[in-house]
Amino acid sequence: LFEELSDDCLEPEMRGIVDGLLRLKKETPELGEGERIGELNDYLERSIENVGRDILSLPDDGRGGWEELDSLFLSVVKKH
Repeated sequence: LFEELSDDCLEPEMRGIVDGLLRLKKETPELGEGERIGELNDYLERSIENVGRDILSLPDDGRGGWEELDSLFLSVVKKH
């Protein structure tokens, strides 16, 4: 559930903003496009930057390429 994920992963100051957005989404049949939530967008941008930095700091295991993942994906798709 999204709520469990947000409880486990979101920083406390973001929970209220996300909870408000979820409440609005549940109460409104179709939101369409709403106003930008600056704090949420800023948080997402920071998080994406942090993840990008973390990825770049990982050691290169020398495996490279997508062959193994492609094979796994195709085997799963063929089963279904």
